[in-house]
Amino acid sequence: MKTRSLLFVAALLATLSAAGHLHVHHGTDPTVSGSSARSLFAFVPAVAAMTATRKRSLIEGGDAGQSQGKHATEPRPERAGSDRRYLPHQTGVFLFPVSCRTARKFFEREVVMLRMMVSIAVLAILPIHIEAATAAPLSIAVTAKGVTVSNATKNGDVVLFSCSRYSKYRSIAVRPDVRVLRDDDGDGVVRFAPEAPISLRSVWVAVDQISGETAAGAPPDFPLLLAPVGTDNLRKDVQGEIASLALALPRIIVLLVSPGKGAWVLASFDGEGSDRDSNKDGHVLLSFSDAKAVNGRDKPPNQVKNDDVVVAIDPGHLDVFITQVGK
Repeated sequence: MKTRSLLFVAALLATLSAAGHLHVHHGTDPTVSGSSARSLFAFVPAVAAMTATRKRSLIEGGDAGQSQGKHATEPRPERAGSDRRYLPHQTGVFLFPVSCRTARKFFEREVVMLRMMVSIAVLAILPIHIEAATAAPLSIAVTAKGVTVSNATKNGDVVLFSCSRYSKYRSIAVRPDVRVLRDDDGDGVVRFAPEAPISLRSVWVAVDQISGETAAGAPPDFPLLLAPVGTDNLRKDVQGEIASLALALPRIIVLLVSPGKGAWVLASFDGEGSDRDSNKDGHVLLSFSDAKAVNGRDKPPNQVKNDDVVVAIDPGHLDVFITQVGK
């Protein structure tokens, strides 16, 4: 009984220890380190050892009060009214008495113990799957002093895209901006703190360059108007692939992010060279092949693929349009 209790406690500690070493990565399935896997399944040999110990004690000891380890060449005579039966030892040399009631109780106890061990294992793993399924989404917070992006891919890059409007003497200045922020410390948080205060009239969009996840924000006192890019606005070429963007706006700035590949930006004004329809009609038509790489190196794609992220900002009204192709 003491041995069984010790083995049960050891298996319990091993299982709980494994639960503490499991790691969950955002946007991925839970992973188990080598040491964690060994700890998690340590209860299996423990259960086997416990079962072997109980069977050995049953065979060698029989019922409580029976003599242990005594050799017999013949079965003991059965007492009248007893339900005692005789089971041979696996070697076939020794025969020890074991009652049906004792065997039944033994197996009932072993079934209960096995159920307890399985329940412990399930309870240890279940919170890991819950945590993975409820991983926090990418978020952005904008204040007068800076911008903070949280829950990004650890050690990854975040593309920060913005457009601000400033009051100047008898005019309004419009300042679009795009930059890449690196999570150097691996905590999933990146920050941008400009020297000048952030304009009250500004909008900010963060795109995780690894996962393609997006988050949009604005200063607390500025209303954020957010809408998806319509599928009709994404125009296809003769090959049936998305190659351009058409919007019923006189001006637009666009960010294209291809997760794991690169980021590009382009702007268009109605009737100017970047407007592919060349008509001053209040509409713009942009070709993604005209985009410029954010890092200044990557060649722009001719076509937009599934999982690519398209972000458009109207610099006049600061409306934001976001879509991830194929989602």
